[in-house]
Amino acid sequence: MRNLTIQKYRVVQGILVLTACTLLASLAQAQSGAVIPIKKRKAILEEGRTYMYQEDPELKAAFVDLLYPFSFKEEEIPEEIIEKEPDKPVEPELTDKDVLTEVAPKINATGTMVRGGTSYLIFPNGQLPEGGSIKLNFRGKPYIIRVININSSGYDLKLNDDVVHKTFGQGTSGTIERDSPKPQ
Repeated sequence: MRNLTIQKYRVVQGILVLTACTLLASLAQAQSGAVIPIKKRKAILEEGRTYMYQEDPELKAAFVDLLYPFSFKEEEIPEEIIEKEPDKPVEPELTDKDVLTEVAPKINATGTMVRGGTSYLIFPNGQLPEGGSIKLNFRGKPYIIRVININSSGYDLKLNDDVVHKTFGQGTSGTIERDSPKPQ
């Protein structure tokens, strides 16, 4: 490796000498205002070529072992046999009736109310009018469930063509009716 560094130094030294000779010749020409004769130019160039194109067997041998930096060998990947895990059993597609029977116990209205002829379900967080909808995601799929047939004993939940009736549990206050007061 040290020899390689020395050889590089010699090449750089030769280039510097050639540059210096060319510079001196240019300066001499500029000062005299005359063009350097062809024979003198040839001599300067020949001297520069001797430094530029010196063949050093040690330097040449050092570059023989170097690989071309842009060539790549494909890596050999050992072939491994990977056993595939058995597929998870596919859950059967839920019908609308199945969705309603599983979701209905989670929809807990506390009572009903009638206002201006429209029936409402009362929830702890608000009210839902008859014909209103509940939007939810169940097992990763979106569903829109409609509330229909609200009365004092319960209400119906409808998903597409399937309907499930839900009654109020014990402890609910029943129905509240609000209309304009009747004159006595």
